[in-house]
Amino acid sequence: MIAHALAYMHPSRVLSLAIIMSTTGNPELPQGKLEILMQYFAPLPSERQAYVEECVRRDRLIYGTFPFDEVQAREYRTKEYDRCYYLEGPIRQLAALAIPGNIQPEKKSTKN
Repeated sequence: MIAHALAYMHPSRVLSLAIIMSTTGNPELPQGKLEILMQYFAPLPSERQAYVEECVRRDRLIYGTFPFDEVQAREYRTKEYDRCYYLEGPIRQLAALAIPGNIQPEKKSTKN
């Protein structure tokens, strides 16, 4: 959401921007499945192995019917935990998605 805000507040400072796993907050867009959203907003375990297992389980939910490499996901989540476990990080990121509300009007001022 920070990149969104930068792009529409200071367009001369942004040459290009690729945004993934984000939203404009437009209430007319399809919403995520409540049971999956509830799992993503649930607290993550602080113990290493439990954290890795929970993240892999959540990753599998996101993949849906697409192929999912559990070994690769487990390796990635283990490295992620070992590199910098900071429980508040994901919570802050999810909050950043929810707080701005609908930025669709501001988005229209940027080039597609």
